[in-house]
Amino acid sequence: MGLTPRSRRIASWTIVPLSIAACTIGIAVHTGRPVHAGQTAAAPAKSITLGAASPGSLYASGLIAAGGIVGLLGVCVKLYEAATDRSIPRFSDHNPLHNDLVSIVMFALLAFSLYYFARKPLKNQE
Repeated sequence: MGLTPRSRRIASWTIVPLSIAACTIGIAVHTGRPVHAGQTAAAPAKSITLGAASPGSLYASGLIAAGGIVGLLGVCVKLYEAATDRSIPRFSDHNPLHNDLVSIVMFALLAFSLYYFARKPLKNQE
């Protein structure tokens, strides 16, 4: 019994989320410490301090995380569309916000906000 074209699409789109989940679980199991019933986890040997973390680096980290989450959301949308043969409604091509100039302006505003927060001095350095 062979795969139909629809089941091949579903199989190809399920590989990515399953690979991400397998890597996440594998890393968590590999780096975690075993805790038996009735015991509490031992304190970690190293502590992480954020003494030199500036608002700009924290903001940039948030942008990176948000980009990853939106990318995963896009994968989920494509998986849904491939599995159900239905598409999720999108903005019309006649929408005034569907324009290259709007995209460039929004990207410039995002870049300026990152520059602003990165150049902002820390409270203890004023």
